[in-house]
This record gives sequence, C-alpha cells and structure tokens, in this order.
Amino acid sequence: METKFEIEKKEKQADILKSINLELKQEIAERKKAEKSLHQLKQAIEATQIGITISDTLGKIIYLNPAIAEMHGYEVDELLGKQTGIFANHENKKLINLKSVKKWKGLIRERVNTRKDGSIFPVWLMSKVVKDETGDPIAIVTTCEDITERKKTEEQLKQAKEEWEKTFNSLNDLISIQDMDFHYIAVNKAFARTYHRKPEDFVGKKCYEIIHGFDSPQRNCPYQNTLITQKISNEDFYDRFKDQYFNVSTSPIFDENGKMTRIVEIASNITQRKKNEKELQSHRELLTLINKILRHDLTNNLAVITSAIRMFQDTKDEDYLNEIFLNINKGVKLIRRMKDLELFTSNHKKLSIYEVRELIDQLTRLYTHIEFNVSGFCQVLADDALPSVFDNIISNAVIHGKTKRIDIIIEKDEKFCILTISDYGIGIPDNIKEKIFDESFKYGKSGKTGLGLYIVKKTFERYGGEVYVENNEHQGTVFVLKLLKV
Repeated sequence: METKFEIEKKEKQADILKSINLELKQEIAERKKAEKSLHQLKQAIEATQIGITISDTLGKIIYLNPAIAEMHGYEVDELLGKQTGIFANHENKKLINLKSVKKWKGLIRERVNTRKDGSIFPVWLMSKVVKDETGDPIAIVTTCEDITERKKTEEQLKQAKEEWEKTFNSLNDLISIQDMDFHYIAVNKAFARTYHRKPEDFVGKKCYEIIHGFDSPQRNCPYQNTLITQKISNEDFYDRFKDQYFNVSTSPIFDENGKMTRIVEIASNITQRKKNEKELQSHRELLTLINKILRHDLTNNLAVITSAIRMFQDTKDEDYLNEIFLNINKGVKLIRRMKDLELFTSNHKKLSIYEVRELIDQLTRLYTHIEFNVSGFCQVLADDALPSVFDNIISNAVIHGKTKRIDIIIEKDEKFCILTISDYGIGIPDNIKEKIFDESFKYGKSGKTGLGLYIVKKTFERYGGEVYVENNEHQGTVFVLKLLKV
C-alpha cells in the first residue's frame, strides 16, 4: 500500500506532465501558425511580378522567386548558388565584400541588366541589408523591377516635350504662359528675341513690369480680362518701347477639376497690317480729295467758260474764244492729272521730285490778263496734285480777290522750299482767316463752297508741309506755302 508521500509524488509528476504537454501543444500550434504564415509569405513572394533575391553577404544567391528568374530568362534552379553579378551588365559588375556591406543602410539605383541570351534591359533595384541581433549583416534582400515600359513611356514623354518645345519655339507669334498672378512661366524664342532677351529672363517676372514698364495692369489688358471672365480675350495694343503694334489673344487653361490655373497669351505683330490700313485710309482720303478737286476745279472752269461764252455772244471778241479753249484744255489736263495721281497712289508710290518754277510758269500762262512777277527756283517732293494746289490759290486771288497782279517768290531754308504768293485784291477779312481752310466754308457772293483751300491744306499735310495766310502790307492777301525740299 502506497504511502501518502508516494501518492503526492505521483500527483506532482502528473501535473508536470500535463504542463509539459500543454506547452508542447502551444508550441506546436504556434509553429504551425508560423509555418502557415511563412507558406503564405512564400506564395505571395513567388506570385509577385517584382523579382526578389536573397543573397549572403558575399553576393551568393540563397533564394530567388520565379519572377526574377523568368525576367532574366533562367529557371530558378539555374541561379541558386550563383553570384548576383550574373544579372549585371559587364559595365556595372562589382564584387560584393563584407566590409562594404556593413556600411550599407540600403541602396536604390537604376541599372541595365543582362538576360541569359545576352540581351539587356533597364531595371530598378532596391537592396536592404538584413542584420542579426548583434547588428552584423547576415543577408541582402534585393527587389528588381523591369522598367522597360516605363523607360519607353519616359522616352515618349521626352520626345513629346521636345516636339512641343520645337513647335513652341518655331512659331513666329509671341507666345507666353503665365500663372494667375501675371508671372511668366514660359515664353517662346520669338517672344524673347523680340525683346532682345533670353527666354529664362522672363520666368517669374510680371508681364506689365518687364514688357510695358508699368507698376500695375493697364486698362483693356486681355490677360486681366481673361483672369476676370475666364474666357478668351483679344485686344490690339501699341508697344511704346518697340514702336510696334500687336494683336494679343489670351486663353484660359483649366485643370481636371475645372479650375483655371494658367493663361496662354499669343501676340501677333500687326505693325505691317496697321501700316497697310493707314496707307489704305490715306489712299481713300486721297481719292476723296481727287474727287473734290475735280468737282471744284471743273466747276470753276465751267463758270469761266460760261462767262466767256456770254461775253463772246455780246462782243464777238475772239479773245474770249481763246479763253474758252484755254479753260477746256485746262479741264482736260486736270482730269488726266487726277487719273495719273489715282494710279500713282494705288500703286503706293513715293513722292516724286518737282521743279516748282516750272509748274508756276505753266500755270501763269493760263492767266493772260493777270500780271505775274515770279522769282526763285526750288525742287520739292510732291505728286500730281501739286499743280492743282497752286492753281487753286491763284484762281482764288483772281476770281474772289479781284486782283490784277500776283507776285510769287520762291525761297528755301535748310528743310523747306517756301513759296510766298501775294495778290493785290480785296483781301480776306481777319475774322475768317482761321476758317478759310475748313471744309465747306464759304464767304461772300462768289465764295462758292470754299472747297479749294481745304484741298490745299489736306494736300500739303500729305506732303509733310504746311500752308497759312498773311496780310499783304499794301493790299490783298499773302499765302505762304512750305514744302519739303529736295
């Protein structure tokens, strides 16, 4: 029969066995759980498309997943135990040593790897050193990603960027991109060339400061209009520094959320267009002037002819017939001159050289009953309207001023040829002298429309000259005409 001591000893042993059995069960469960986790991790690593290798500190491969082997054209078994340098292009091969590995914290780099068949391809490598509890390195884990498609995309983006920049810089229009606070982000070469700067000189600068020399945006600024309305804006403006005209168009750029983030500005140099418009307007004004000259001068000629016909009918004096023929020829020549002048201006020809004395002598021969005293010579720049201008002043003195004598003095200074035409008629009242060059001004019974002196003024303005009136000290009127001399 067992003693009490023996019974207690057996019970104690049973409790110890139960405890050991429980610990063994827990350890087995934890090990199975760890094995399951490791199995899942292995499955995940082997299923990933990113290549993974584990090597010792000397670069010997101790594990690799199928992705790294397939990426390089190998089977997994062919690579176990090999050096990781088997993947490297000969230009990038470097031996791994323990001393260098101890200094590593990690390594990220882009390299070119070599496949089994010798072909090469770009890869993105990330290496991490695994250390034991004492801090000594025991392994190196490296991930390898084939970046061939990424590099192709990068190359396509690079080519697209280069093509965009080539197009951007090949355009003759001045193109700029600005942020929401008037700062330049980029300008093309034509823009920079126009202002004798480099494109980078504009980046970060405000347009109204560096281009226009102002400290704030100006009225009708197309950029500001687009900033406010978020719509395309278009304006013509004059650049006072370049002495040129530009048409400026601004367009908003929106992000994927519909928020305006940039504004593109395109400026076209329209200086030549403005010049052409000005020439066209000048041509139209000249055609209007020619029409007025014809109406005015032919009306005067017809009035003289009508008067001469009546006088001839009353007196049978053949001198009046001569006057009739002279004025008919004068009208015909005027029509021909105005036709030539219209052709002259339609071809945008420049002013020609005229000898003033010759034109005056030709005109004075038409007024046989008037005494002329002419002196001086000078060459000027004008066109075929000039004879009609001189004739208007002379005929006004004869018809309206009732003069019998006209003195014409031709002089010149450094810039101008100056004609002083003095008559001895009834003169012009002081209160209308400032009005006689206005269009449609008329005065007195014989004033008609007063168009002649308006024509004189407009013609001289085209020549770059001027005309004004003075009193004759003795009697009558003095006209002073200034023309650019040759």
